[in-house]
Amino acid sequence: MKKWIIIGLISISLICIIAVGIIYSNATRPIVEKEEEFIQLAKEQSNVVNIDKVDWFHYIDSYFVVKGTNHKGEKVIVWINEETKQLYTELAQKGKTEEEIMDALNQNLIDGLSSQDVPKEYIHVKLGMYETSPIWEVTYIDQRNRYTFLYLDFYTGKLFRKYNL
Repeated sequence: MKKWIIIGLISISLICIIAVGIIYSNATRPIVEKEEEFIQLAKEQSNVVNIDKVDWFHYIDSYFVVKGTNHKGEKVIVWINEETKQLYTELAQKGKTEEEIMDALNQNLIDGLSSQDVPKEYIHVKLGMYETSPIWEVTYIDQRNRYTFLYLDFYTGKLFRKYNL
């Protein structure tokens, strides 16, 4: 009797693991397919030849942000509007790096932020777009344990918007 209970529990566990795998695969397939579509679009319509990373960003509009290099080996960023498929391409060196943004926040060098706004724990830092302006979106836990979203100008690092939850 004990043997059948163990076999039954193992069988149910295996079925659950397989079901979770199938659900996960079906849930992520559209994102992976869209990502591949936008990588191809970036290669065809911009000067990017090698892809390093792709992020998805949503604020007012949704964008795929493709980071890579051009034929000269320069780092390039391509923002692609998900709906209109319009591209905005910029050399990475023309804007602030992720490290520069994080350093400025850690040292409280961003005008409009107080010492209580300094990050305690970063959730993520990624590129995005607001209307026609490239931005950095920084999500973190601040000194008051609030979930904070900062939107900073890609070129200057100046504060654009701040939300606390």
